[in-house]
Amino acid sequence: MIRHVWLIARHEFVETMKSRTFLVTLLLIPTMIAMGVLVPRWLKTRATTTSAIALIEAGKEDWTARVREALALERARLEISALHDWLAAHARPEFRHDGELDESRVPLLLLKNHADITDWDARRFIDSGGLAQWLPIAMSFAEPDAPPFLAPPPLLRIVEPPAGLVDHEGADRNAMGRSLAPWLEGRRRLADGSPLKAVVIFPPRVAPVPPDVPASIGRGPVERSVQIWSAGALDSVIRSRLHDALDHAFRARALEQGLPDPGLVRLWDMQAPVRYLDVSAAGGRTITLADRMARVLPRAASVLLIYFLLINSSLLMSHMMEEKSNRIVEVLISSVKPDALMAGKLIGASLIALFLFVFSVASVLGVLFLAGGSVFVEITRALLAAVGDSPILPALIAYFLLGYFLFAGLFLTAGAFCETPKDVQALSTPLVLAMIVILFVVWAYGAEPKSDAARLLSFLPFFGPFMLMARVTAEPPVWEVALAIGLQTLYIAGILWLSARLFRVAVLASGLPSVRLLITRIRKH
Repeated sequence: MIRHVWLIARHEFVETMKSRTFLVTLLLIPTMIAMGVLVPRWLKTRATTTSAIALIEAGKEDWTARVREALALERARLEISALHDWLAAHARPEFRHDGELDESRVPLLLLKNHADITDWDARRFIDSGGLAQWLPIAMSFAEPDAPPFLAPPPLLRIVEPPAGLVDHEGADRNAMGRSLAPWLEGRRRLADGSPLKAVVIFPPRVAPVPPDVPASIGRGPVERSVQIWSAGALDSVIRSRLHDALDHAFRARALEQGLPDPGLVRLWDMQAPVRYLDVSAAGGRTITLADRMARVLPRAASVLLIYFLLINSSLLMSHMMEEKSNRIVEVLISSVKPDALMAGKLIGASLIALFLFVFSVASVLGVLFLAGGSVFVEITRALLAAVGDSPILPALIAYFLLGYFLFAGLFLTAGAFCETPKDVQALSTPLVLAMIVILFVVWAYGAEPKSDAARLLSFLPFFGPFMLMARVTAEPPVWEVALAIGLQTLYIAGILWLSARLFRVAVLASGLPSVRLLITRIRKH
C-alpha cells in the first residue's frame, strides 16, 4: 500500500508541476506581487498631477498668506519625511545603531518621520534652504551606490485668480458661480494651459470658530465661511490637504489673538519626550521598526496561512471533482485501494501547496528587496531582522502542514462527492465560511497572544495551528506548544480517519447520497 501511496503522490505532484495552468500560476505570482508593489509607487511618483488652486481675499486678514504658509510647511514636512525614508534605507553602516539611524552622528531633522515633524522643524528646513540645502547633507551619510533621491511630487499649486472674475466683494453667489464655472469646468484655462481645480474665497467676516458650533463641520452661514468652489467633488486627498491647511491657518490666528506675546505660538510645537523600551535588555532596549513589525508579523502570517490553505484546498476539491466526472477515479480504484488513493492525493497536493507557499513568500521578499524604493528597502531590512531573530519561518512551514491536513481531508472528501461545479460550490461554502470565521477570530485574539482566550484556542481543532502561529513571538511555554501540536495531530488523525471512510463511499457513489444512505454505506465499509 505504501508503494501505491508514493506512486499516486508522485504522480499528483509531477503532473501538477508539468501542467500549463500551474506554470502560468508560477509566473503570475511574482508578477502580481511586483505590480502590487511597484505600480502604486510609480503612480505616486509619476502619475500624480499638480492641481492649481486660486486664493481670493475679500477681507483684510490676509488669509491667503497664512494658507500659503501652511501649505509650504506641509510640503516641507513631506520633503523631510522623504529624506528620512531615503537615508534610513541607504545610510552607511557607520551611521547606524541598532538597525536605525544613529542620533549621535546624523542631524536630528533627518531622524524624524512625518508624524514627528513640527511647524518649527518645517520652518527651520525652509529657512535654511530647503531641499537644495538638506539633500547634499543627507547624501553625505548615504552609501556611494545609493539610488537617486526622488522628491515627492507637489499635490497643490497656488496660482493667481483668473482675470475677469466678478467683484467677489459685492457679487452674490449666483454671479460668482457663473463667473467661475468656465474656469472650473475646463472651458477656460490658465496661461500655462493647465486647468483650475478650485477657487478658495475668504469673505470679509470669516473668523476661527470653536468645535462646538455647526460652522466647524461646514454648516455655518456661507457669507461667514471659507468658500471652496469646484466643479463637482474634489479628490479626497486634495480636499484633506486643503482643509488641513485652512485649519492650520485659522488655529494659528486664534492663538495669536489669545496670547499676549505672538512668539508664544511656538509653544504649540512643544512635545513630550518619550522613549519606548523593551525589557529584553537589563537597562531597557529601544524598540525599533523590526520590533514593531515582529508584533504584527505572526498575526499577518496566520492570515497568510489561512489564505493559502483556502486556495489550495479549494483547488484540491475542484481537481477531485474533475477526475470523478471524467471517470479517472474509477480507473484508479480498479488498481489501488481508496485509502491509498486518498493518502497519495493528500501527500502530493500538500507538497504542491507547500511549494507554492514557499515560492510566494520568497517572491514577496524578492520583490520588496528589488523594488529599490527607500520605504521598501527599510521595510525589507526590518522584516528580515524580525524573521531572523524569531522562529517564524520554521513555524510557518510546520503550522502550514498542520493546518493543511486539518482541512485538506475534508475538502478532498467533499470533492469526491461532487460531479459538477455546482456541487463544488454547494459543499465548499460551509468549509469556506468556517475558515473565514477562523481568520477573524485568530486576528482578534492574536492581538493578545498571552491571554487565556489565545491559549485556549491553541488547543482547539481547526483554530490551533493558526493561533499557534499568531503566538509564535510571544514565547509560549514549550509544554503548551508541545501539547497543542500533539492535540492537533490527534485531531488530524481523527479527521483523516473519518474522511477516509467517507472517501471510500464517495468515490463509488453517483451523486450526493442522502444522510441515511450515507450512514448505511459507511457502516458497510
